[in-house]
Amino acid sequence: MRSFFVKVNATSVPKSIGHPRSAAEWEGGDLIVPAARRLTGREDAKTSIADDPLPGDQLQIYVNTNRDLRGGLAAVATVEALAYLEKNRRRIKIRGLRLFEKPWLTFVGSKNDRKFARGEIEIPARGFLEALHQDRRSKTLQIEPCDLKDVVAVLAQLGDVSLKLDQTGRVVLNSTSSAKPPREPDGDRLSQREEELLIQDLDYRLEGETAERKRTIRKRVALIARQFILKRTGEQTLFCDNCAFDPSLPTNGSGVEPRSLLDVHHMVP
Repeated sequence: MRSFFVKVNATSVPKSIGHPRSAAEWEGGDLIVPAARRLTGREDAKTSIADDPLPGDQLQIYVNTNRDLRGGLAAVATVEALAYLEKNRRRIKIRGLRLFEKPWLTFVGSKNDRKFARGEIEIPARGFLEALHQDRRSKTLQIEPCDLKDVVAVLAQLGDVSLKLDQTGRVVLNSTSSAKPPREPDGDRLSQREEELLIQDLDYRLEGETAERKRTIRKRVALIARQFILKRTGEQTLFCDNCAFDPSLPTNGSGVEPRSLLDVHHMVP
């Protein structure tokens, strides 16, 4: 298994979605990339011809847009198939895609003072990634285990510890990451906090109903909301459908549950 670093613009990623909100938006899609090359030296960023990715090889995908458009080091994926296109380009079908934690790593600053940035955190650019980004052209570079370690180390400095290298050198999900799996529904019981929130949310709607009727409706709505939240959390699509607010960003590392910053509403009240 080999590893490649792919830098492409937003038109070359699956469905031209430059900033996917979940892995499902890219999973099973195609990347349009240049033929593979490898770095001959990090100082001048010169390259030589390399063999193209094969099924089973792993890709690190960098979407080459500016930070305002939320581009950056977006995902890791496995090659499922490769096809040759005209003008020395390749079509790569991907699978097993894993998005990096948002915000993504990107570059800021001038060419002589380039920095890595992730959200508000910035560190001096160095190593393989700096050589890769000497120009803004799309590219496919075969990378070595030391390059992958460099990438993981940079991400860790910028606060993303969701990924690590396994014994074979493949980038995998870090099982010790702070990310918590979604909780399974607990029958038809509601927590005290859920009861309190629903009373506040629905009392004005149900004025005049009997207490028994009010409780029945309140419980049903809470279960629907809980099932919806669990589904969206599992799909990594827990964001506001109206304004695209992502609660995982302000809560990252704080111990606050992202779900606590969102309310669930019926599309038709």
